[in-house]
Amino acid sequence: MLANIGYVIISAEVPEEKKTDSGLFVPRAAVENDFYITGTVVSAGASLERVPVEYKAGDVVAFAHNKALKFTRFGQTHYIVRHNEVFWTEHA
Repeated sequence: MLANIGYVIISAEVPEEKKTDSGLFVPRAAVENDFYITGTVVSAGASLERVPVEYKAGDVVAFAHNKALKFTRFGQTHYIVRHNEVFWTEHA
């Protein structure tokens, strides 16, 4: 279990399947202008702005990849993101 402190969400990447019209899968690195990442929330800490936390474990969120700190733990990629850097969420 990842413990979370402060105003960040720790999120594990959700791979998106992108296909061409002919059915070929396109790797994420080959897509231009792909500036956001979707992920599943693993842990959501308290907001420092005294705003109620809108995220909980299991929610799917999207955030800019250049606003996140990427790290790997036990072979799985995770991201640390501030609450205000999340574009949208799908509640579990």
